[in-house]
Amino acid sequence: MDILDRLLLHDADTTRHLLLLCRDLNDEQLDCYFDLGQQTLRETFSHMISNMEAWTDLLYERPQTLPLDSGLGQRSISGLLERLERVAPQFAAIARKLQAEGRLDDSYEDLISQPRARVLVAP
Repeated sequence: MDILDRLLLHDADTTRHLLLLCRDLNDEQLDCYFDLGQQTLRETFSHMISNMEAWTDLLYERPQTLPLDSGLGQRSISGLLERLERVAPQFAAIARKLQAEGRLDDSYEDLISQPRARVLVAP
């Protein structure tokens, strides 16, 4: 297993594990304000998975599907787990494909950010 596989596996497994640890939290706990980062657990998890979804679309050079996380159902722990299970294998597959093709230095047009920009896969 090379470093890319280890990192992809670690990212998906760690995110999944943290989400599973939060299954029993109620909405008030998930939305409790912290003065750092994305400010709540729900916003942090949503941000992490939304980024994975956005990068997956970007790397496949397909229309970006964001915002996928509109609506509380997509932002519940079970909804976030479903989104992670859907996107993690896609993200891993495109990362491995780009590595195999020697394309980790390619750049892509970020269609979400304003102003739009070209971004590198691996800066």
